[in-house]
Amino acid sequence: MVRAVTREPRGIRKPRPVSPEMKDVVGESVIPRRLAHRLSSAFGPTSRNTTFK
Repeated sequence: MVRAVTREPRGIRKPRPVSPEMKDVVGESVIPRRLAHRLSSAFGPTSRNTTFK
């Protein structure tokens, strides 16, 4: 039987610190880059989205 090895998140899933402005939106000071990208796309200056999906 092969056991799954749990490793630390890396790449786009690695938690990273965010700016104070992003912290106000998210409510956390560290989030994965994937989530930061989704949020910046949803709430960016050229976005028409008003809610996060």
